[in-house]
Amino acid sequence: MDKIDQTNTNYSYTDSDEKEISLQDIIYIMRRRMFWIIGIFVVTVAAVLVYLFMATPIFESSVTMRVQPSESGASFEAMLTGAPTSSQIATEVELIKSRSNIEGVINRLGLYEQFAAEYEAEGEEPPSMARLVRRLSNRISVSTVRDTNIVNISVEHPDPAMAQDIANTLAEVYNDMLKAMSQREFQTRREFIERQIPELEADLMMAEENLRRFKEQEGMVLLDEEARILLNNISSFDRQIAPLRIQQENTRNNSDLMQNLIRQHGGEFPALSEIRERSDIQDLESELISLRLELASTVTEGGASTAAQGGIAASITSRENQLKNLLQQYIRRYVQAHEDVPRDYYGELASQYASLVITDTKVSYLTSLRQEYSAQVGDLPRVEQRMLELQREVKVKESLYLLVLERLEETKIIEAGITGTAAMIDDAVIPEIPVAPNKRLILAVGSLLGLFLGVLIAFLVETLDNTLRDEESIKRVVGADTVILGRIPRVSIPTKGVEELLVYSDPTSPGAEAMKLISTNIMFSRVKPPQVIASSSSEMGEGKTTITANFGVAMAQNGFKTIIVDADMRRPRIEQIFDIHKMEGGVVNYLLQNKEISSLIKKPFEDLPNLHVLPVGPLPPNPTAVLTSEKFRRMIEGLRKVYDRIVLDLPPLLVASDGMICSRLADGMVLVVRAGSSTKRGVHMAMETVRGSQISLLGVVINDITSSDSGYYHYYYYYSSRDDSKSGKRTAKRQARKAMKQDKRKSSSAKLTAVYQQEQDSEHAEANEASEGRNS
Repeated sequence: MDKIDQTNTNYSYTDSDEKEISLQDIIYIMRRRMFWIIGIFVVTVAAVLVYLFMATPIFESSVTMRVQPSESGASFEAMLTGAPTSSQIATEVELIKSRSNIEGVINRLGLYEQFAAEYEAEGEEPPSMARLVRRLSNRISVSTVRDTNIVNISVEHPDPAMAQDIANTLAEVYNDMLKAMSQREFQTRREFIERQIPELEADLMMAEENLRRFKEQEGMVLLDEEARILLNNISSFDRQIAPLRIQQENTRNNSDLMQNLIRQHGGEFPALSEIRERSDIQDLESELISLRLELASTVTEGGASTAAQGGIAASITSRENQLKNLLQQYIRRYVQAHEDVPRDYYGELASQYASLVITDTKVSYLTSLRQEYSAQVGDLPRVEQRMLELQREVKVKESLYLLVLERLEETKIIEAGITGTAAMIDDAVIPEIPVAPNKRLILAVGSLLGLFLGVLIAFLVETLDNTLRDEESIKRVVGADTVILGRIPRVSIPTKGVEELLVYSDPTSPGAEAMKLISTNIMFSRVKPPQVIASSSSEMGEGKTTITANFGVAMAQNGFKTIIVDADMRRPRIEQIFDIHKMEGGVVNYLLQNKEISSLIKKPFEDLPNLHVLPVGPLPPNPTAVLTSEKFRRMIEGLRKVYDRIVLDLPPLLVASDGMICSRLADGMVLVVRAGSSTKRGVHMAMETVRGSQISLLGVVINDITSSDSGYYHYYYYYSSRDDSKSGKRTAKRQARKAMKQDKRKSSSAKLTAVYQQEQDSEHAEANEASEGRNS
């Protein structure tokens, strides 16, 4: 990252610094957060297993039926009428799950009492019938086999025997309901016809009596030819109108039946009279009547061609279809507002409305033609007119009476032969294997979900984690161009006294070797090795003072005359590390009390004459004023003339401004970052401060690094273990020689002395080689 975005106070990068995430980065993050991935995966799978162990098994029992539309439930009707059915299988499917059917199942099996007893045993209020219906309806599913009349009714229940009973009982209740609906329909039709017969019979008898009296009074028996033709024409129209009247009444009855079904489900519907007031409906009715009259005139006169008559008939069919579509649109508006009502109920009601309107247009045009012929009757003599009217009335009454008697007999036959329209194909059986929960599927989905959640949470934790935990994340913050001067492995370092100086107390340890490497890298960080080296960190607790003291001692061990100056006048620790008492004085005594600096500089180790230490001394009330003084600058300039290397231990950059003030007097700065402790925001702000102040940054030291954080950790311990193995080999050789000496103790003393002297020389030589190796 060549530059840091200073426009955002949060931790962020500019577009040029943003590193696109690669497959290697994804694998790296997943390896770092493997604990989260495995943990979430295990917890999710465990939760799924607990659910599968505790979940109640659900059994499914199915019954297969062959269903016919309810209007064609009786075969006698199909033979007698030959009329096509209007209901579809979808209507029957909706009827199966209707509220009345489910209530019938509940009542037959006594489920309400059973559930009420269970709720009362648990101290809860028994559920209402509506709630129980909804609960049972959710366990029932109805499906059809495509292009067939086969319906499958499936019931899911924790009790396999109860699932079987509910499925079989539902099929029986449904069949009984279809039978009752058909019987109710034809019973209504039969009762209507039976009510009409006495009236028609009385009307016929009265018409015949009137005709008989008129003939006796006037002495007329036959009409002339013109009157007879008029009578036949008028009677023909009356015979056509009479069945249409009956059809109108029948259609109204069917419409009332569908309206009652819709009301039972809590639905609403528009009245037909309300719909017929619309202008578009009235226009279509007028067009239908006009077209039928035009067709009748062409047929009567015989002047029009067959093609013209066919065109008029096609126009009539087109207008009828438009009328049906309009009625379907008007009634469809009520479907969405009443979802509990089966959709086919509204469709059937629209069909009945359309049939009634079309029948009315037929009656209207026939009545209009009849009136034309009736007008011609006025041209006949009065006696013939009267006799014509009486004969016409007798013929109409007689035709209507015979038609009603015929329909009555048909209805009785159909009603007597009605059976259920559903035929059982396969009865429900007691299931042996539960259908839910699907353990394999749920476990597979749970495993995939656990893995997905684990990876998701791992990346979320990585995003929210503000701590720099490894070398890669540290490099992302400090920038790819920043030099890594060294990596301090995680070792146990004492926190008191000289033991913190690993390069002095334990010079062959991995930590000491890492400190020495830092000292060497600092010297080679510039073409001209820096003389005054400042050391700081972003925050407290990052091991800055310990590392500063150690690489300062390493420089002295390399032959450079070195002085370590403690410039941290807020929480100094150099005195503690080198066992120097505060009262012995230091930088503050020189700057504020004008003491000789030579008397304040300490020489902590006699065997290391190149190392000197200048502690802080007593803490000043205003450290910033002391460090910004001209005398402090002259002190550093004076030390440059005496020492090869001057190491300044500064306070953390984000804690006080002292570090930035003193670093301007140095040739370069070393920034210490502790893995697992330093924050992204803190190091980012420290780097901004350093670069914004034009301070020369020698590099970054990564402290407290582990094998999982950096591969260099392996190299430190590799060489350490290798040295240990060499030491072990030397010990084994000494033990072998000792055993050999014991075996040859009985030999001559001269040989023993010679062999012993030779072994001593060999040991001294190996010790000298090992010492030279450590020094190098």
